[in-house]
Amino acid sequence: MAPVVEVIGKPLILGEGPFWDSSSQSLYFVDIVDGSIHRYDVASKKHTSAKLGSEPASLIIEVEGQKDKFVVSQTNDLYVVSWDGVSDKVSSKELLVKLEESKEGTRINDGKVDPAGRLWAANEKTIFDLKENNIHGFPDGMTIDVEDKLWIAVFGSAKILRVDPTNGKLLTTISFPSLQITSACFGGPNYDELYVTSANIALTDEQLAKYPHAGSCFRVTNIGVKGFPSLPVKL
Repeated sequence: MAPVVEVIGKPLILGEGPFWDSSSQSLYFVDIVDGSIHRYDVASKKHTSAKLGSEPASLIIEVEGQKDKFVVSQTNDLYVVSWDGVSDKVSSKELLVKLEESKEGTRINDGKVDPAGRLWAANEKTIFDLKENNIHGFPDGMTIDVEDKLWIAVFGSAKILRVDPTNGKLLTTISFPSLQITSACFGGPNYDELYVTSANIALTDEQLAKYPHAGSCFRVTNIGVKGFPSLPVKL
């Protein structure tokens, strides 16, 4: 059976940073432009959010062993935020580390935690070239499955690609009713579902008509493979 794409939650301006919380079976993510953090409870289908401020927020990751604590990025800084996932305001926000002086047009965009609990960003090495595969857009966030294959969100192409990083072979393509796909993570009770974020940035009326769910999040089932849990950061 082919993958099934389902729209979940309310549309955002620039959704990013999906993180699956297994204990509550819910998805955490951010709206970069709005500077807000979000939670979608799969069972109740309830979408809640809290505003952090005027600066961009690009990732939200749970802190290991600390209930309702998250590491959140704003521009080039990392904060520890306390949020119950329900209220429209966070209860606290403390600076964790300032990575570098903010420069116009620069910010943290994506981050993942390794099994040791360390938070990583990109090193700009190339493993797959979209142009060589006649795919428009550019690669954004990604995740990995238990078969060591990458699932890559393509911003500007309405697609997620499954790629073998050892040889650059394109294995699977999943299309979405949103042009600007931004990131993905595995979730569900068995980690056999893909949760995907997207954006609605400067789209034309024609593009909005073609992609009516621009900025929405998506749940993809029947993908035929399992992924790994979203890992918390150790502080």
